[in-house]
Amino acid sequence: MSKKADVKATEQEGNDDEKLKICFVVTPIGSDESNTRRSAQGVIDSVIRPVLRGLGYKLEVAHEMFQAGSITTQVIKLLLEADMVVANLTELNPNVMYELAVRHAVRKPIVAIVEKGTRLPFDLAEERTLFYANDMLGVFELGPRLEQAVIRASQDEEPDNPIYRTVQSIIIKQNAETDSQRFIIDSLIQLESKLEQMYSQGTATAFGSSNVYRSTRRDRALNLSEQQRSTRRTYILPATAWGTEMSFEKFLNDIYKLGGVQGTTVTPKGYSQENNGAEFSCGFRLDGSVPIEVVANEITELAALHNITISLPPT
Repeated sequence: MSKKADVKATEQEGNDDEKLKICFVVTPIGSDESNTRRSAQGVIDSVIRPVLRGLGYKLEVAHEMFQAGSITTQVIKLLLEADMVVANLTELNPNVMYELAVRHAVRKPIVAIVEKGTRLPFDLAEERTLFYANDMLGVFELGPRLEQAVIRASQDEEPDNPIYRTVQSIIIKQNAETDSQRFIIDSLIQLESKLEQMYSQGTATAFGSSNVYRSTRRDRALNLSEQQRSTRRTYILPATAWGTEMSFEKFLNDIYKLGGVQGTTVTPKGYSQENNGAEFSCGFRLDGSVPIEVVANEITELAALHNITISLPPT
C-alpha cells in the first residue's frame, strides 16, 4: 500500500471513530505484567471491546489514554459524559469504587461486571452485576450477557442506583406535608435499610428480594398507577436442592448477586438419605431482565461452587 493510501485509510478510521458513541471502562489496572493487569486487559480485549464495538461504541480506558493533560481530569470528564460505562469491580479496587460512585451520582447508564468469588460490599450487594469466570469458557459466556446488559442499560431512561435512591428518599421526606407522613416515610426508610442488611447477610431469603420492596415503595411514592406497576413481569423458577444447611445458607447469600434474580422462597423438606443431605424446595423469583436459561445455568454453576446438588426444570 502506498503512503498516500495508508494516510487515507488512517483518516477514514478516525472519521469512523468520531461517529461512534463513547464507552468508558472502569477497571483495576495494576502494574505492567501484574496478574491484575493481565486479567483486566484480557477481559477488555476478549469481551468488552468486541461487544461494545459491535454495538457502536468506541472504548476509552484510562491506561490506554495518551492525550496531553491531567489523566484525572480526563477520567472524570468521561465518567460524567460518556454514553456508557462498564465497570469491572474485581478486587474491589478503591479507585474503581470512587469512579463507580461518580457515575452513579450523574445517574447515567452503567453495567457492572465482577469475577466470580468476589464478595461485593453491602452497598452494592443488591445491585445488578454480571459475574464471570476468569477463563476461556467464562469469556465465551460473558459476551452475550454483557451485550444484553449494555442494550438494557442504554434503553433505561431512569437508571437506578444507591445514590439516586438516597437522594429520592430525602426529596420524598422533604415534600411530606404532615408529621404523620414524615413518620411513615421515616419508618419505610428504616425498614428498607434493615431489609437490605438482612439480605446482605443472607438472613431474609424467605421474604423475597429487597429490590421488590424498594421498587414498590418508590412506585407508590411517585404515584404510579396499579396498571403501570403490574407491567413488571416476574417468573418463578422452581427447584429442589440437596446439601448441608451451612452450604445452602452460603448459596442463598450469593444467589442475589446473579442478574435477573429478585428473590427466593425456601421450604426445608428434611433429610434425604438418597442424596445424603438436607432437602430444600426452592422458588427463584426472576424479573425477566435475563433469559431464563441463562439464569438457570448460573444458578446451577453457583450451586456446584457451594457443593449443592440442584434439580431445575427444563428451560
